[in-house]
Amino acid sequence: MSIFSRFFGRKDAGKAQSSGLVANPQLKGNVSLQVVFPAGLPRDQSVLTARLRGYHPEMAGASCDISTEVEQFFALAGWGRHVVQMVGFDLSSPQESIEACVAPAHYSQALKEQVRAHASHILLYYAGYEDDPLEQYVALAAVSGPWRSWAPSRYSTKPHALRCLPVSSVMKALAAKAWKSCVACR
Repeated sequence: MSIFSRFFGRKDAGKAQSSGLVANPQLKGNVSLQVVFPAGLPRDQSVLTARLRGYHPEMAGASCDISTEVEQFFALAGWGRHVVQMVGFDLSSPQESIEACVAPAHYSQALKEQVRAHASHILLYYAGYEDDPLEQYVALAAVSGPWRSWAPSRYSTKPHALRCLPVSSVMKALAAKAWKSCVACR
């Protein structure tokens, strides 16, 4: 089954499923994060899969499928009940969106300038089978974690919600307590 079918939650009848990752077509109101990078996006599926699996013990069975059929980054990642849709672009996010998040943020001007100067971005959408929005955000933050070594100065913004945080802050806040509360990860 193609990554495009699975990305949109379609299970092609009669075709072998290449991966266990299929977006939940019943999920409404997906939560999302945007991560910005100072350089282009990496596209090595085996490296990202290994980094996801090594990120936290609960993710030891994680998998990742990255499409090679499109020019931009188009992928699924997940483990257990979690599936995350990823769409990335090797160009900066619209400055109006970035500015709406960065201008009111409570961190240094130097950090804000790094975010404004980003070169690429990726959108992460929760598409799994967990109903609790907190658990969904934990999964999104966990998927953003392995990107750290590729983009040490990356930042998460929640599209349409006007929030912007350094991903390291998100990960610290979600560290031990979030994993303990993650019902789907037990």
